[in-house]
Amino acid sequence: MISDSLKNEILDGFDFYKNRYAENTKYSSDDKITYDKLSKFRKNLITFSKDIFSGFETVDYGMWQNSGNISKYIWNRYKPRGIENKTNLIICFAVLAEPASFYISIDLIKDNINNEEKRQKDKIYEFLETECKKIHVEGFKLGKFSWERNIFFAIENIDNFTSLDYANLLNALTNVYHLTCEKFYKNTENNQQNNSDNEGYKMTDNDKKLTYPLNQILYGPPGTGKTYSVVRKALEIIEGNASDDISKFKEYVEKGQIKFITFHQSYGYEEFIEGIKPILNNDEADSDKEIKYDVEDGIFKKLCKMAKSIEGKANKTLEFNEDVNFWKMSLGNSQNPDEDFVFEYCIKNNVVLLGFGNWIDFSDCENIKQILEKMKKETVDFPVTAINRLKNEIKNGDIILVSLGNKKLRAVARVTGEYEFLDQDDLNSFVQARSVEWIFVPDEPIDYDKFLYKQFSQMSIYNIKYNLKIDEFKQIFTKDSQKIEKNYILIIDEINRGNISKIFGDLITLIEPSKRLGADDEIMVELLYSKEKFGVPSNLYVIGTMNTADRSIALMDTALRRRFEFVEMMPEYDNLNKINIEGINIGEMLKTINDRIEYLYDRDHTIGHAYFMGVTDIKTLANVFKNKILPLLQEYFYDDWEKIRLVLGDSQKDENLQLVKIKRNMAAERLFRGKIDYIDDKILYEINSEAFNNPQSYIEIYKNATKSDNDN
Repeated sequence: MISDSLKNEILDGFDFYKNRYAENTKYSSDDKITYDKLSKFRKNLITFSKDIFSGFETVDYGMWQNSGNISKYIWNRYKPRGIENKTNLIICFAVLAEPASFYISIDLIKDNINNEEKRQKDKIYEFLETECKKIHVEGFKLGKFSWERNIFFAIENIDNFTSLDYANLLNALTNVYHLTCEKFYKNTENNQQNNSDNEGYKMTDNDKKLTYPLNQILYGPPGTGKTYSVVRKALEIIEGNASDDISKFKEYVEKGQIKFITFHQSYGYEEFIEGIKPILNNDEADSDKEIKYDVEDGIFKKLCKMAKSIEGKANKTLEFNEDVNFWKMSLGNSQNPDEDFVFEYCIKNNVVLLGFGNWIDFSDCENIKQILEKMKKETVDFPVTAINRLKNEIKNGDIILVSLGNKKLRAVARVTGEYEFLDQDDLNSFVQARSVEWIFVPDEPIDYDKFLYKQFSQMSIYNIKYNLKIDEFKQIFTKDSQKIEKNYILIIDEINRGNISKIFGDLITLIEPSKRLGADDEIMVELLYSKEKFGVPSNLYVIGTMNTADRSIALMDTALRRRFEFVEMMPEYDNLNKINIEGINIGEMLKTINDRIEYLYDRDHTIGHAYFMGVTDIKTLANVFKNKILPLLQEYFYDDWEKIRLVLGDSQKDENLQLVKIKRNMAAERLFRGKIDYIDDKILYEINSEAFNNPQSYIEIYKNATKSDNDN
């Protein structure tokens, strides 16, 4: 445990270190003040890092000086104990003078790197970056140094550096370390040795279950790849590996495992949680169609039900046969209390019952024509069709899904016997029967969209195979299914545009990790319309996106801000620097534009790199500027064309290279009569279409700016 006095000494030493480095990196041996302060600072850092790396093997401690210079960073390097191979992979605690911060990093010792590591270096770093992106520990922010490849977790608030959960972070990094060793070093000679005390590291299920924030918002200016990142994050949460495979993403959307919605001002509780909606009654036995009102689940409530694990009594596992048919049956009318006994009787006596047929025994009817004759009817209506389905179309081995209303599943059965007529007065009219074995009876009825594309029809009996999500059904009910808790994703685009109080109501608390179902402080509430008990499962992840050009993060609803982790996404220039079109450095050009926007407006309104990722020639670049960049700048600066010209560097260009040029200076006295001294003359601007196709127009955006910076 680090004392307050040591904490204060480290913070004081850090202030001196970063200020001294910024002032002058040179050091001479007669500078006793610097020597004393930085030597003490280094000693305190060793004490602190030894404490948090307790149980690790020390590799070495870094120095604060190097050949007459003050080092840019001071590091203390460690390895997890029990590593038998000669890897140069280390986990380190580092303090940097610039950018000033404390870091936990995973890296290769570059001075000692062996030939195999040199060959695999790029792949090792790519793997480390992929795995580290799965680690989320409060108080640390993932990053990568521009001058080196090593991945780091920066301490976001240095003042609180002693109170962070280092154990959790180092445990996760140790797992990454072992994964890296298994992937890249497992064939080395030393790693093949089988030590009796350490038979080699084996990943456990807990190791593989990496944590992700349950609630996170990706925020940044337009065009910074928020939507692209959402796809990657969603697939990473579901599959464990980041991927930008849009076909996989669409597949999960179709399955209902990912839902995508957009918030707007009119979006409300009724669409998100539940609301009362009018429905048309189409009961097959009721010729009069009338409007009724029913509680309809919103998208968030539906997804919560989908994510919630199924609990119930599984009497049999289902040997899944692709040739069997699947039928839906209603066992009594769920709206009629007098028929509640039907379901209970069926479960107890291993049968399914149908209430049509007027107490007629159809045992000798082999087809629908004979049923029609026995019922003394001239035309086929639904009761005739229903009896024929139960008697002749349903075969032994077929599966019956018993519904509750048209939105829930009550039970699943396999047909085991032929048609029977039960001549029992206590069954009212439910005397047409088939014997079944009950495969699964859930503790609570299951929502249809867990295994159906569309909700049940109100018909009492019909073939439902066409509507069945076969793969999902197999996972739930076959003998090969395991109780694997799948992750579900709700993506909320433009989350800042919605009225959070109106949408969530008083349920915003339920999305907190500590209030989720199964958590220590689990909360369930009674919903407004349905009166159902409702909670949010812990395998439902909420990912929001937010365009900072629309609304600053500081203006967001406080209740929402407290319950989400925020991931900033700003313009990236590295990949754009690789794009060179007729001498135009796209990355440098965009960087200059954004520097000017940040100066004239703010960083929330900079322009993202995604606008330029598909640019291949001067024609597509011109289209991007004319149709996307220029309208965006007009919106930002409210048609203040002089500021737009400043952003594009037009005031420094020759007229033929200006994207926006001065058309003319319009004098007020030429337009108006009378005393017009109070009216100023006006400058008119026009878009110079020809300049958009000239590469020099874009080069000049950043050329003069770069020259000016160098002069300074």
